[in-house]
Amino acid sequence: MNNIENGNLITDNKIVADFEKLLALAEESSKEIDSLLQVREKQRMGLLFKTAIIYGVGIITFLAINYFPRNLDRELYALACIAIIVLGSLFSLYKNFFLSKKINRELQIERSIHEKLISMLDIQKQRLYENEILSSVAYAIYEIRLQRLDRTDKKIY
Repeated sequence: MNNIENGNLITDNKIVADFEKLLALAEESSKEIDSLLQVREKQRMGLLFKTAIIYGVGIITFLAINYFPRNLDRELYALACIAIIVLGSLFSLYKNFFLSKKINRELQIERSIHEKLISMLDIQKQRLYENEILSSVAYAIYEIRLQRLDRTDKKIY
């Protein structure tokens, strides 16, 4: 009889250990998602800032043309101003496109991993609950930790 109880104890400890490992991985994945979202937001704000600077330089150049001596070709300077704006914008958009694509790909991978881990955690949580392995306090602590992992708001991805 002792062997059977000992076997159940080992199985119960393994279920709890597996649950802890999955929970740790899910928390790590959650932190990575948050980090990638912050990087994406900084990248977007950087693009906005760069675009504002490019347009500011273009406008200042355009206004400065009016103060040049009359013998200089104003149309040439206006064309140079437009070229600065267009080339600067295109370069920023080009860099932003590839960086954004990379971040979104990493977010998609992390989200997929996170969803799989949450699914596996739900299964393990049911096993813990059905086998009555944990005390109600330990179960509540796990519930709180799981709620912190909730990433159901798809708009942030």
